[in-house]
Amino acid sequence: MSIYFLRHMPTDYTIRKVISGNRDIELSDTKELNIVMPDSVGIVYTSPLRRCRQTVDLLDKKAKILPDNRLSERDMGSLEGLSKEEAAFKYPEDFLRYEKKICFNVFHTPPGGESFNDFYHRMLSVYYDMIKSNETVMICSHNQALKLLYFLFHDLNITTELWNERQFKCGEVIKII
Repeated sequence: MSIYFLRHMPTDYTIRKVISGNRDIELSDTKELNIVMPDSVGIVYTSPLRRCRQTVDLLDKKAKILPDNRLSERDMGSLEGLSKEEAAFKYPEDFLRYEKKICFNVFHTPPGGESFNDFYHRMLSVYYDMIKSNETVMICSHNQALKLLYFLFHDLNITTELWNERQFKCGEVIKII
């Protein structure tokens, strides 16, 4: 069994560093995008959000594509559509200053959004399903979802510091196990 992660390609929100959360937004441009999927991948599990579905459409169609609602990004509630700076100004209790950067406190529940506990258990159910599989799979999802899965697959304790250090680049395929 091998598992690959793929974060969706860039959107206007990722380019402008706006919090997208569960908003169903499109990719910004797909003209010169080239994602190389390993030949051994038999199944691609994808978030049903448009930016992931459009990214998966750019892959070689050899693999079976299976949308999975659990792979949607964390619902960021009132933070969605705001830049980090705007969100930190409006909701300072949800952000931390970390090495001169503004970082969302992952353990906080965004106003009107999904709690960390609910998000964690949603990703945990994906993790349990993946470790039972003997298939080589790819998971196309979002930065926070992939981060949480990464911590689970590597049995790492989630700290705010480690959470904010681990980032998945748009369009990059990474072998996790």
